[in-house]
Order: sequence, then C-alpha cells, then structure tokens
Amino acid sequence: METVVIIGAGPAGLATAVCLKRLGIKFALLDRTGKAGGSFCRMPRAMRLLSPRAYVSMPHWPYSGREEYPGIPLYEQYLQEYAAQFELPLEQKEVVEVKKLPEGFEVRCRNGPDLRCRFVITATGVFSNPVWPQIPGLTLARSEAGNPVVLHAQDWSGASPFAGRRILIVGAGISGVSIAEECARAGLYVLVSRRPGHPLLVPPRLLGRDILNWFRPVEFLPRTIFGSICRSGVHPPAYNNGYRKFIANGQIRESVEIAEVAGRVVNFVDGSREEADVIIAATGYRYETPFLPDEVARAPGGHPLSKRCESENWPGLFFVGSSCARRLDSEFLRGIASDAAFVARRIARRLGFKNPQS
Repeated sequence: METVVIIGAGPAGLATAVCLKRLGIKFALLDRTGKAGGSFCRMPRAMRLLSPRAYVSMPHWPYSGREEYPGIPLYEQYLQEYAAQFELPLEQKEVVEVKKLPEGFEVRCRNGPDLRCRFVITATGVFSNPVWPQIPGLTLARSEAGNPVVLHAQDWSGASPFAGRRILIVGAGISGVSIAEECARAGLYVLVSRRPGHPLLVPPRLLGRDILNWFRPVEFLPRTIFGSICRSGVHPPAYNNGYRKFIANGQIRESVEIAEVAGRVVNFVDGSREEADVIIAATGYRYETPFLPDEVARAPGGHPLSKRCESENWPGLFFVGSSCARRLDSEFLRGIASDAAFVARRIARRLGFKNPQS
C-alpha cells in the first residue's frame, strides 16, 4: 500500500513529489504520458511565461535561466531536469477512477493494477481541457474542407503560417490579446470578437517593475476576501503589450459577439458580417477531474472546493495547482511551489512527524 498517490507530473506533481521525498514519505507519481513536464510538453513552442523568472522556481531547485520571461521549451527542460535531479519514480499510468475507502483510497488505472493509498494528491492542470465556444456553425466549420481554419489558442504556433489571411479571434482574455498583438505585428488583418465591455488590460510593467511585483502582496490576503473570484475561478487580466495602440491605429479591429459561422462568412449579433480565413478560439480552459466522482464538492467554476488544499468533503484528498486551493495564487507556478511544500508538511503531520520541514 502506497502512502500517497500523486496524479499528474506537471509542475504541481513534480514539486509535491520532491517535497514528499525529502520528508521520506513513500509515494507513487502517475502521469498518463509518462513524461515529466505536463502541459509544458504540449504548449506552443513560441510562448513565454507571463511570470518573470523570480516566480517560476520549484522547491529546492531554482530556475537558472537568464531570460526574464522563460520560453516554454526552456521551462519544459527545467522541469525534466528537476525530475531527474531528484530521481522521481514517474510511472506512465492513466487514472480512470478514485474511490473512497473506509481507510484511504483506491486508485484505478487504465493500464496497470489498482493502487491503494492513505492520501491522494490531484496535481492535474487545465491546459489539456480547452473550452470551445458554443457558436452555431463553428463545429461544422472545423470538420469540413473549404471552410476557415479553426483552432484553439492551445494550438497556436505563431502568425507566420497565416500570412495574407484574415484572422478572427474569439475572446479578449490573455491568449486572445496576445495572439492579436502578434498578428498585428506581422501585418495580418485581425478582428477580435469580444463580449460587451473592454478587455481587462494591465501594463506589463509599472515604474520599471513587473506588474506582478505590485499585485503579489494581494495574493497573501485571506482567501475569504476573494469569495466570488474563487468560486468562479481566477481569471487574471491580459497584459497590454501594444493592444490599445493597435486598436487606435486600426491594426486590430474589435467586434461584438458572433451569432453564427456559415462557411467563411461570420455573422455577428449586431447584424454585421465578415469573412474569415482563420478562426482562433481564445476561450480559455476548464479544470476537469473526470476520475473523481460527482460527490467530491466542486465550485461553480468546476474546480474542487478545498480548504488548505484539502477537499472540503473528502478528507485525505488534496489538490495542488487548483484554483484557490489555499490562496489566490494556488493555480500559478508561484503558488504551486508554496502549496506543494505545505501539503507535504500536512501529510507528514498526519503520519505523526514532528515539525516536518519539506
């Protein structure tokens, strides 16, 4: 019987495994791909982290890159070196169900024997679960030849393959704004469909410092202050790296919401229409844990309800990397590093350790 089963080998799973190992706690680290890095192995290669390097290190192994905003390939390499440095025993297993037992849990795997353990740590992220907008005709456009190229922001690989094409971006959040800026710099025709109200934009830097440095103290405030935000899921604002300027000079145009997609013709709710060669759904991601039963309490935003990283109604089930698992920053790299050590210490105390230091 394992003491702990960790589901997921992205930053959250790796960080928690390292903290448990340093405390001498037995664990199994499972990932359906069998590869360290999680979603960072699948993200577009041209992307960079929004957080500066001071906030991306995992416990006990500082990120050593010199670029202020690490690129995805470099950060993926860092995570794989992190797993190798601590010799983490990663197993390629896909978890299909977690059952609550009178004492502990049973973890069922699609490709391997079931595991029994005292604690389960869910360390899966959101990048594998893109949200597609429910727009009439969009699904058909994705499946038929001759229609626009339709892709999710998850699959965006840069503007260069779309030279000379008309780009329609659905959504004006972090991904939508970033892709629109990139397309505008490449001289493409860019139209952004957004909901009423201006996209929430913040400057990337203020008085010479990254904007995160100014907001960071807020993330340490009691979680109860952010009740509505934590219930729906944390949605940070987009960075304005030229978006407003591109709007002002006409390089990016904005429109209302889409009513229907009919081939290459897109009809909008105000009666206007445009033709599009490429439609990009920049509509975010959903936190999903299909291996957990419906009885595990969840917030309206779909993420599990937890207190101090532990399920509110399934004691012994912990979450690292989940929205507001402990603080406002819990789903981000900076919060993951802190929560991983916190969860390891909580488990150690349950096992009778005195003053555990992870």
